[in-house]
Amino acid sequence: MQQEGGKSGPQIATTLLREIQAGNLTALIARSADFYGPEARNSVANLLVFEKLAQGNKALCLVNHSAPHSYTFTPDAPRLWCC
Repeated sequence: MQQEGGKSGPQIATTLLREIQAGNLTALIARSADFYGPEARNSVANLLVFEKLAQGNKALCLVNHSAPHSYTFTPDAPRLWCC
């Protein structure tokens, strides 16, 4: 997955960690489960579950039912990562 400046997520994380270890930066790398909520309009959960239900249709869930999976509600995410 290419991100801003043509760097991939792992490349950005490696650069960030190097700068933290060198004492040049105070930072946090926050990772989370699949997102859903008001600021995640294009998330899989919003598109295939909540919008479908709101339209009176059956929800679709693309997960392996025998493996654990979690979702993060976007308004809760900042509270999970700080304080």
